Amino acid sequence: PAPPSQPWYFDVFGTAANNVFVAGNRGAMQRWDGAAWTPVDLGTQNTVTTIWGPGDGTLYLCGHKGLVMRNQGTGWTRMESGTTNDLYGLGSYQGQIHVVGYAGAARRLSGGAWQSIPPIAVVRNAQAGFAASDTLDLRLDVASLLTVNHYFLGGAYRLSGWRETDLGRTNTDGMVLSADVPPPTLPAFDWELRPYRGDQLAASEWVYCTTSDDVTLANNYMGTSEGWLFQLVPDEDNPGRLVWSKFNTRMTGDRNTGIRDMWLVAGGDLYMVTDGGRIVYRSAAGEVRVLYRQLSSLVGIWGASPAEFYVTGYMDRTILRCSYDPVADAFTSTPVVLAFPE
Repeated sequence: PAPPSQPWYFDVFGTAANNVFVAGNRGAMQRWDGAAWTPVDLGTQNTVTTIWGPGDGTLYLCGHKGLVMRNQGTGWTRMESGTTNDLYGLGSYQGQIHVVGYAGAARRLSGGAWQSIPPIAVVRNAQAGFAASDTLDLRLDVASLLTVNHYFLGGAYRLSGWRETDLGRTNTDGMVLSADVPPPTLPAFDWELRPYRGDQLAASEWVYCTTSDDVTLANNYMGTSEGWLFQLVPDEDNPGRLVWSKFNTRMTGDRNTGIRDMWLVAGGDLYMVTDGGRIVYRSAAGEVRVLYRQLSSLVGIWGASPAEFYVTGYMDRTILRCSYDPVADAFTSTPVVLAFPE
């Protein structure tokens, strides 16, 4: 059941320190121009879940009921996504912009229009020469796609015992989708589905978020609903394949407080926000520090630099403006109260 709409901002993204957007429930959006926050009328009441840009100055957003919009510097315009499913993730996979969401919804941008992607995935058995152990249809067997990375789409799939009456994460588990590259003697499918989890004691663990870097492999991270952090590395046992390597430390400190969003800065330092209300810093050298704690979930993070970044979450009409100096270990946060549609 859909929860009552709260005055919450869910995501933050920008193209520069003086061009930052936050958005959330009821189509709410505010823009920071370096001096003040100004409301932006998107012309929709649909919830905005994600804002993202490829780095060329263009921004995209997605949200509930198939909402997709684009801003090329002259304002936000609606795009026909081709789906009415709720959409949760935006990004570039293998050089093409993708938007993903509930029940395996996935569209890619081609020629200025959103198009469907091939739907058939295979699960391969590494112990049996990567022979197919199962085939799945994204539209039937994927619970949700939540994040887009240059190498993978991430989310969760439905296990064999899943039923229409199941709620939440019951009978589902985390996975990533990548291009299927089988051995030469085997037929290829549209996608390879790889199950992933960090906590074997958890009943279910979804892939929540990723960073994406198509130049530096080690800059690709993945966060899960149980708070585990993975890093993308070459598979030592299978040359030519990539795998997510799990760090031994749960970033959130306790189970069921997942990593909801992450932001990688120049030099390789990683900032994360969690369901447990934490802002977590991980240096490029692997040192982890918890910078901030509160009771409400934090779900979005972005900035132009560590000297000024923003955090969104389940905070009524409020976001956090933060700064951090890793050398001095000096962190500051200031609540910023913003207007919200009634």
